[in-house]
Amino acid sequence: MFELPPDIVRVPALPALVLVAAGLVVAFLGRTLWKVTAFIVGAAAGASAGYVLSSFLAPGSGACSLSAIVLGALIGGALALALVRAFLALAVGAILAGLVATLTTDQLATLVAFLIGFALAWVFMDSLMAGITAVAGGALVGIGVWPWATGAGGELAGAAAAVAAALLVSAGGIYYQLRSHGSLSRPGSEGD
Repeated sequence: MFELPPDIVRVPALPALVLVAAGLVVAFLGRTLWKVTAFIVGAAAGASAGYVLSSFLAPGSGACSLSAIVLGALIGGALALALVRAFLALAVGAILAGLVATLTTDQLATLVAFLIGFALAWVFMDSLMAGITAVAGGALVGIGVWPWATGAGGELAGAAAAVAAALLVSAGGIYYQLRSHGSLSRPGSEGD
């Protein structure tokens, strides 16, 4: 049976370093990467569907196949972006409706809460995605920092350093993503 050398098992630096690096990328570029990834997955599915459709409608026609692949990729990518937005808006609406349902038995209030949550999430999806990806990246950084800080100062210091790193990276990621995408205006730039 194959066994790992003991030196590899004792060194948590590489996984922690990978977590910190991935966390920084997700925290500061997560919203941009999210859209690109969703578009690529949708485009691949749409291109495949376009090719299959063209093989049934015009078998042996290279021009028709190429046109169907390109058109399918564009439609699939756009549809994927729209569906991601819809599913996340549905989730936010459902969470808000669930919170209201715990406070009242009025079904109309629950429905109104769902619709308000859905509408707000739909309108502010870009800002919401900045927050979600920044917090996820901050959590990854905190998890990556924890073993290093624990080894240097003990369990309590490690936990405090991990929480501080997660909060700082999350706040920085939210600020950077909102500012870089124009959601936050610079002071004094209202008249520009």
